Amino acid sequence: MNIPYSFNGSVEYKKYADIEKIIKTFNNYSEIGKDESGIHTMYKIEIGDHNNPPILITAGVHGNEWQSVDYSLQAMKMLDNGTYPDNSLMNRLKKNFYIVYLPCLNPWGLNVLTDIYGQFTPESYTNSKGVDINRDFVSLTQQETKNVVNVMKEVKPFTHVDCHLFQPDYGLAKGNDLIVGIENSNLYKIRDFNIVFVKLKIHLYITAL
Repeated sequence: MNIPYSFNGSVEYKKYADIEKIIKTFNNYSEIGKDESGIHTMYKIEIGDHNNPPILITAGVHGNEWQSVDYSLQAMKMLDNGTYPDNSLMNRLKKNFYIVYLPCLNPWGLNVLTDIYGQFTPESYTNSKGVDINRDFVSLTQQETKNVVNVMKEVKPFTHVDCHLFQPDYGLAKGNDLIVGIENSNLYKIRDFNIVFVKLKIHLYITAL
């Protein structure tokens, strides 16, 4: 399924120390613990009224998907400082929801990345123990996933957006621009309905232009 869209701007690979500097410019950020290596601190950023329904947004569970970290960090920063280009959407989000954003779930993997366009590079796809932490949210053997689950238990989000990234030549994308992933087969019907719904909304929006 191809959905027409247009995103302005660009992304740039940054070491985790530079990402931390950006995180610390947000109005409301806090530490949620160290990663499995014990070297890097993980962070939580909060936007909006905590009495509103919480939305959890995460990025960078695989270190070589650094684009998801930089892109989401830019978007969240614009929401935070009021410069987001869609004022209507920004105001609706900040007025009606409580956004909890975890900018990078795998800081160690992101920081050791050498080939910024590499696919599934083992030294950065996994964490410092060689574990794909995206597959650790049931067994919870790694500190990164424990930190995330602690946040989930604290805020009890009604929805969770986890940002990954497909490179242009990524075979699993099969030529598609947008992939909605879900790991609970009982929810496939909801996923498929939402894909059609999003496609319809984008089509109607572009037609209205």
